[in-house]
This record gives sequence, C-alpha cells and structure tokens, in this order.
Amino acid sequence: MALQKTKQLDSGIETTYHKVSSLQLEGVAICVVYVQSFKDQQARLDNKQAVELKQFIFQGADNPCQIEDMNPLNVNPYILVYEKLKTLPEFSGAVDV
Repeated sequence: MALQKTKQLDSGIETTYHKVSSLQLEGVAICVVYVQSFKDQQARLDNKQAVELKQFIFQGADNPCQIEDMNPLNVNPYILVYEKLKTLPEFSGAVDV
C-alpha cells in the first residue's frame, strides 16, 4: 500500500509515490510515522533510493493508532495511518495504490 499524489519538493524534484516505511507506537498516546517519497512507483519497485524521508508525529486525538480503535476489529495500524495522512494538506486528494 502507498499513496499516489504529485508533490514538488523544495529542491524542484517531483515525486508521485509515497510509502510509509515504518511506524512506531510510543505508549498509548503517540504514533511516529516515516514516509518515503519516490519519483514514481516504478522507482520504488526498482529499489531506487527515496528522494525524501519525512517524519510525522501524531499524538492525543490526532493519533490514528489508538489501541482501543485497533483491538476490537484487529485493524492493521498501517491502514489507519494512510487514512490519517490523506487528511493532511500535504496528501489531500492522494489515492491509494
């Protein structure tokens, strides 16, 4: 799973493929998410180096990985994180790929 949205970085490089590389649950209140951005999906499939690595920290009510939300339905936290990322201006309008 990943997000597809065209973004132009400050360097002028354009990226279209954004993949959560890892997430860390710190206690019950904090979720730290790392997103790698690639030129496109083929660059990721070809094991090219990410153009950007960005960290997002969600805490309190903004934390998409609340234990009480995941446990009853055995929900994958990555799915919740991708849904949360799409609510940010940076990924507004992104589609799942």
